[in-house]
Amino acid sequence: MEDKQSKTNAELLQKIYFPVVKAKSGELFNTDFATNISECVYLPEKDKVVNMCSPSYGLVENEEFMKPVADKMDEVFGKGNYTVKVKNIDDRKFFVSFIADTMYQKVTGDDEICPMIDVINSYDGSTRQFLNLSFYRKVC
Repeated sequence: MEDKQSKTNAELLQKIYFPVVKAKSGELFNTDFATNISECVYLPEKDKVVNMCSPSYGLVENEEFMKPVADKMDEVFGKGNYTVKVKNIDDRKFFVSFIADTMYQKVTGDDEICPMIDVINSYDGSTRQFLNLSFYRKVC
């Protein structure tokens, strides 16, 4: 049985694991497009285009990029023993922080930190895929 926190983490991540496809622009819009925008990143469930791109654009879905991090966090810290913060900008830019907030360590005075992994992905090509290990500072 999953505890409440891990279910919340999974639910937060599930909100950005929606279907996305790279489609031919001309087929969606029934017109010709220049080569550099001959394809697009399309969200079929939302009937929304979030990027016009060339055939060489490499689309990486959020689930493909972020789920392995969540799975490893579950393995290392245990389900529910960390917090997930998700920021979704217009279904095209995604920022996820995995915070191991059950492992705070005092560093100086009253300052406490814990491990954190930030993962960034974008469907509009504005941000490269990014994974960063850092620390989260507890501020009271």
